[in-house]
Amino acid sequence: MSADEQQALRALIEVPAPAPTTTLEVVLRRGRARVRVRQAGSVLAVVVVVGLLGALVAWIQVPAHRLPAATPHLAGEEVGWPRAALPAKTGATPWQRVGPHPATLSVCPSSQVGAVPTGIGDTAEATLQSVRDLLVATVRDARIGYWTDLDPAVHRYSLDITDADGVGSVDLMTSAYSTDPGTAADTLAFTERNCLPPKRAVLTDSSVAQVYPVAPDGDQSIRLTARLFRPDGRMLVVVVRSRAGVPFGSWDRGTLPLSEQQLAQTALRLAAVG
Repeated sequence: MSADEQQALRALIEVPAPAPTTTLEVVLRRGRARVRVRQAGSVLAVVVVVGLLGALVAWIQVPAHRLPAATPHLAGEEVGWPRAALPAKTGATPWQRVGPHPATLSVCPSSQVGAVPTGIGDTAEATLQSVRDLLVATVRDARIGYWTDLDPAVHRYSLDITDADGVGSVDLMTSAYSTDPGTAADTLAFTERNCLPPKRAVLTDSSVAQVYPVAPDGDQSIRLTARLFRPDGRMLVVVVRSRAGVPFGSWDRGTLPLSEQQLAQTALRLAAVG
């Protein structure tokens, strides 16, 4: 081999080899990798969208104004009557009492369905005495006052109950209605700014007694109300207040002088004395 041929051969050997031909296996491998990348991107996008939708739904479902929890046990020992078979009201707002006896209630606008019972009646002396006798016998470690007609126009009788917490009171009034006891009870089921239906007992003589949830009584006081609807068209109303009966707006003791259970017993006593 001549010198020229050797030089040409050496130049040919030193030239870089051409790139290897791409095989089918390499192409498939690259395609699978691209698919996995796209799938991962799609899953990530779905997760982001679902997360955003979940956050949006949660934001929509959370009420703009959360009601503070109601103060428990304001009514003391509860009565075991079931609540009236009526739907609860909506649109509750908080009522809060500040000071030495803070309390929170959920209240709704007062309303009634149908005509409101009308007519004022005087309460019999025997009825007043029977209720006072019951309070003397059942309210322990308390001084029970005597009935006073604070408002002769509507015959609102009131007596004070004094115990270690201070002075509270009980009011008793008699009114009249022209429907049957059940209809009248439904008509006045939400007149105490209550959101839940009152607790109700139907007696053997068809009288209906119902006890309402604790309600505000002015700016700082609370009250607990019971109504008894008798089959003769009389309605007796008993109101337990966390302040003295007279004067109105007197110092508030912060607690009720009667429990829900004791108020229910008072309503049953009214049914028994006729």
